[in-house]
Amino acid sequence: MKPQQQPPTKQFSRRSTTSLLFTTTAPDRFKNPLACWQQLTASLRFTTTTPDSFKDPRDN
Repeated sequence: MKPQQQPPTKQFSRRSTTSLLFTTTAPDRFKNPLACWQQLTASLRFTTTTPDSFKDPRDN
């Protein structure tokens, strides 16, 4: 077995570490937990709600 060849678990670990590194080096507006949570809930709300043309706001 060559030393350069790594098992899939190491590749997955490296990929998640890179993702974690990206989130820690992200801009301050993404570093702020509250702003990040608000943005996440806003995008989630956008995907879960149907367009106004298909939904009457008074139904809420």
